[in-house]
Amino acid sequence: MELERPGTDLVRWRDELYRWLDWTAGRLRGAGGFPFAPSVDLYQTDDAVILEAELPGADPERLEVLVGEDVVTLRGALREETERREAGYVYRERRQGAFHRQLPLPAGVDIEACHAEYRDGILRLTMPKTDEARRRARRVPIDVRQ
Repeated sequence: MELERPGTDLVRWRDELYRWLDWTAGRLRGAGGFPFAPSVDLYQTDDAVILEAELPGADPERLEVLVGEDVVTLRGALREETERREAGYVYRERRQGAFHRQLPLPAGVDIEACHAEYRDGILRLTMPKTDEARRRARRVPIDVRQ
């Protein structure tokens, strides 16, 4: 098969592949085989463990954050719709579904002092470390050998 317009044809093939993958994922998700899971960054500073989750389109009133001694749980539902018009076509994309995600915590946290905020589609959860966890952590020097 000869390509008449290599860039355009490749873009069209890519778009068809993405459309097929989205359809397949949607069918699997409907059958309970491919649940949505938000992208999450979990990191720690000297004083706290921070979780940032990408949840565009989420209703903050429908999000649930549970912090235990060694695990954090996120639950909620998303509904996102986008539309763009290009070259006489209208592209509409919809994404929706419930999610439940649990992550182990790398250090002990003060459950009562945790706080969360939701801004611009990002949920940020700050979990201050317990005094014991702060004392246990120490920086280890690295010897450099050449």
